[in-house]
Amino acid sequence: MKVSFLLGAGFSYNAGLPLVKDISDKFLRQPLYDHILWFSSGESKWTDWANKAEQHNGKIHWRGLEIAFFLEFVIRHYLNVNGLAELNYEKFYFYLLSLKTKDRETYEDLLQSAQQQYAEVFKKDDADFLSIPDYEFFSCFYHLIEDLLWVRSDREELYTAYKPYSDFFMAEDVEINIFTLNHDLLLEMLFEHYDIDYSDGFSTDRSTLVDDNGTKLKVFNGDFQKRLNLLKLHGSIDFYQYRYVREENSHKGADYFKTLDFHAKHTANDIDENGKVIQNFTPQIIPQFITGENKLEMIRNDKMYKLLYSNFKEHLKDCDKLIIVGYSFGDAHINTVLESSLPNIEEVLHIDPYAIFPFRHDGYKKINPLTEKVQL
Repeated sequence: MKVSFLLGAGFSYNAGLPLVKDISDKFLRQPLYDHILWFSSGESKWTDWANKAEQHNGKIHWRGLEIAFFLEFVIRHYLNVNGLAELNYEKFYFYLLSLKTKDRETYEDLLQSAQQQYAEVFKKDDADFLSIPDYEFFSCFYHLIEDLLWVRSDREELYTAYKPYSDFFMAEDVEINIFTLNHDLLLEMLFEHYDIDYSDGFSTDRSTLVDDNGTKLKVFNGDFQKRLNLLKLHGSIDFYQYRYVREENSHKGADYFKTLDFHAKHTANDIDENGKVIQNFTPQIIPQFITGENKLEMIRNDKMYKLLYSNFKEHLKDCDKLIIVGYSFGDAHINTVLESSLPNIEEVLHIDPYAIFPFRHDGYKKINPLTEKVQL
């Protein structure tokens, strides 16, 4: 039997990971800069889970305060202009990106207004918000989203909560494709705990990226040939993009690689066929996941996401059973593929306490996990 899973944010909720409302609450704390840490590596994180060393080191970044101040300023501006009380982080990101690329004048006006307010609050006039590279604001925002997506729940409670899924994943007579829109590492944790073999499209085969010990790093090659395949359609907090900056390597463009090693992600080495190091750093380390309201445009312009989406369109219609968990049907490009695939799928199991299935299907069944036992 071939089974496909389509997972949204609700799947990870029992692991303590946030929904949109929870993320909004974090970003709307005032003053926002009191809750953010900045590091010389270019990364940011929340104070909530930082240890003492991080609390100290994260407060001495010379420009971090200005970055956080502008972030809060433009968030408040966005809410006021749109008459909102809650922040949808994806819509806000799209708004900020649109300002930067399509309405530069307004974007710079906001920078200057934020700088003026900053001078009034801190009684200092030496800040120059316009001189801060745009990517530092976007990098800060991305890292803060990333920090919210780490699983911090008790492991034993986690394994118990997800046992129906883990048991199903281990069924040897089932071929499984998991299409997830989540960026967290919950599934990878379950696979590791139960020693479940899977493919995620990354491999060391033909990789030219190594760490300082010469160990190959996994790069994306789009190979999904195992019984269980994990396709993270919108990226992951452990995906990074390696850009080849030297002229002799510029033809390579960019590669995606994955690692949980702090040093490796910053100093990954690109080597030639003889093992000679050609490049020994990774510019602009930002976790690679798609957010905003123009996801399909991003997918079409990126070789990794384009291949993942192509796999989704090709293989979803081939399954016998589709299990949808925690997806609120808010992504038009996902819904298009889902609707076109349904006539070829015999059974649809929808596990969600609130979301309404927007299509008709003769083999449709819904489970409310708050009142019913999850049986796959």
